[in-house]
Amino acid sequence: MFLYCKNRNIRAIFAKTYNASAYVTICIIICFVGYCYPAKAELPYNINITKTYLASNYIGCDVSTDSRDKVAKVFGESENYKVTLIIDCPIFIHIGRDIAKPILIRSNYTVKMIKNGKFIVDNDMIPAFVMLNSSNIDLEDWNVDYRGSVHVDPNVNGYYIDGVFNKSSQPSSPSYAFHDNILNKWASINRNIKFSKAPGSTSLPWPGPVNSSAIIYIIGDSHDIKLNGINMFVDKNANPNKFIPVCISTSIGYPDNYSVFGDYYSRSKYFVSPHKITAVNIRFDGYLMGWLGVLENSIISKVSAFRYSDLQDANGDDVGGLHKWFPPPHLFYLYYPSAPEGAKVSGLIIRNVEDYGIRLGRARDKPTENRSGNASSIKIGAENSVIEFYRSLRPDGVMDLLPSKNVSITHLYGEFDTKFTSGLYSGIRFPINGFDNIKFTDIVLKDRSTIKFHNPVDENDVTKLNYDQIKVLLK
Repeated sequence: MFLYCKNRNIRAIFAKTYNASAYVTICIIICFVGYCYPAKAELPYNINITKTYLASNYIGCDVSTDSRDKVAKVFGESENYKVTLIIDCPIFIHIGRDIAKPILIRSNYTVKMIKNGKFIVDNDMIPAFVMLNSSNIDLEDWNVDYRGSVHVDPNVNGYYIDGVFNKSSQPSSPSYAFHDNILNKWASINRNIKFSKAPGSTSLPWPGPVNSSAIIYIIGDSHDIKLNGINMFVDKNANPNKFIPVCISTSIGYPDNYSVFGDYYSRSKYFVSPHKITAVNIRFDGYLMGWLGVLENSIISKVSAFRYSDLQDANGDDVGGLHKWFPPPHLFYLYYPSAPEGAKVSGLIIRNVEDYGIRLGRARDKPTENRSGNASSIKIGAENSVIEFYRSLRPDGVMDLLPSKNVSITHLYGEFDTKFTSGLYSGIRFPINGFDNIKFTDIVLKDRSTIKFHNPVDENDVTKLNYDQIKVLLK
């Protein structure tokens, strides 16, 4: 029997020059502070060991059969060595509203798709794939075929756990239950995050049901992640009520070995955001929200986005959901209101984006309704970040800039249609005050509407904005 250190940094020290006697001695010492436990026949951490699985041999290629458990078994391999999974055929992963079914991706994983490899998923108010404080992950050439939906009424009356229905009257109950019953337990066992029983100290930060509806859900101190060639789509004939609710979500969390205690605000200074993510060659077709959440020191490049819509029922009604519970969707929505240090969008580069703006369905707000916002291409509040070579053809609008500092926006081209949004919204908006050192350079805006409603740029609180070479074109 081994003493297995739960602290990944300690394990890494012995990965290079493993000494069994030293390993056991150190683990015995640090057991007093809760960093190790007995493990049966567990190999010492060794990232030089690689296991490779070929999906057609290990999982099977029958899309009429749910392969979720076989996929989860591969992803559940120990973090003590590298794992490479090669997907060479279509694989169906049934998740639905069963909170026990999302796939948790550990560290040191590569998942690559070749030939006609793809995942078919149907997650509903819960994610398909989750990374929680995971690192050294490489997802290459992914094809994800979405077959689920999201509800206009967030009260779905309950959720499943391993196929057993649990009735609940709480709105968005699958999302709540997944965080409270699944993620917390996994974080405690695998990341040594301890939750006290004091009121309000019993859970990871919950970002809401929209974030947790993502196909890929990245949480907390997850880093050194490569997303290269991610293609998420729905059937070419799919109605908007069958669109992907959220493609990728990045959310705050706690670091490894953290004890959760105290009220939310006193704990917020310990929040950590996903960081050092490189996303290249990203393609979304048939979605509501593209990339949602917070992240730091990351690069998102070469993004192509096609069909998009707002949440609605099969008849195109209840746009935005009942009482507009679903936020206005964007290709990028990156912001955390009143962000503490660990939850800011900072050090971000977004470049070479083509939002083709193929809009299905109507805008959610009418002049006679309470406003909840428009589905502009990008909505962001950031620090020390760059947005460049960004092109949007969305009729809803180009950009909502939220409170930001030291942000450069260059080479932006945006076409929009103020008539589509009933004249309620302009091409670029500043809905909340609070800007410092913001620079716009080489910006072209074109309003396709034949009726002039107002200026293409909403000049609310622009005293600290720096404009250079802005062209406004009217049809």
